[in-house]
Amino acid sequence: MGWVPRRPFGFFNKCIEFIKSRLLDLCTMPHKNLDGKKLAMPERSVDWNAIVEVKTDTIFQILKSSALPIPSAYQFGSSRFSSCFCIMATAADLLAATRDPRNHDLYREQCDLEISSTFSFQANKWLSDIAPELLTETQRARLPQAKIKAAKREEIESAIPKHLLYVKGWPLAIPTLQEATFIAATRRRIAEVMEIDVQHTTALSVSNRYAELIRLKEKKEGKRTHGRKPEQFQDGVCT
Repeated sequence: MGWVPRRPFGFFNKCIEFIKSRLLDLCTMPHKNLDGKKLAMPERSVDWNAIVEVKTDTIFQILKSSALPIPSAYQFGSSRFSSCFCIMATAADLLAATRDPRNHDLYREQCDLEISSTFSFQANKWLSDIAPELLTETQRARLPQAKIKAAKREEIESAIPKHLLYVKGWPLAIPTLQEATFIAATRRRIAEVMEIDVQHTTALSVSNRYAELIRLKEKKEGKRTHGRKPEQFQDGVCT
């Protein structure tokens, strides 16, 4: 049994994760239904979790004494059985995953996505820093520049007013001429940093794109909201 490609599953995960976490929660809080009301206990019954006090080491001893193999994730020092490079993993568990040679190609592939996009694997934590010795020479050479680009991109993005940011993937309103001009300039600056070509680099194009997305959102939600009409912008001038 190796690492889990997508999500935890199987006997061992149930023993470790479910028994030690879920049962502990159930033991330390009143039993409630979905509306928050405490459930009535059946007559002459007791609230008893027989194995909630069993220590993790004891669970491993029980598993080792059985005929079932222990997943390699634990054998390489991971504290949990999940995706080998999980975005919720600790640095120690990510390092444990790199100890398994079967994960090395995937590690380099994920690090390449990180380096190319300049978006770190976790907030302010680069997967590429976990085991840089496993990266190719090209990846190690590109990593410092990727971090520099990331810092520049984030600095530019931080200047965007909150009301112009998308919420759940959608804009809130069509920007004013001044705002659309600012967004267009911001897109050009980021494109220069990232060395890529982007669309919507003029005020009119930005305004039309916002209007298009708002129409799509309204159609999806079946309602109409009010905003500036893109026809107000003609050759970058608000009419």
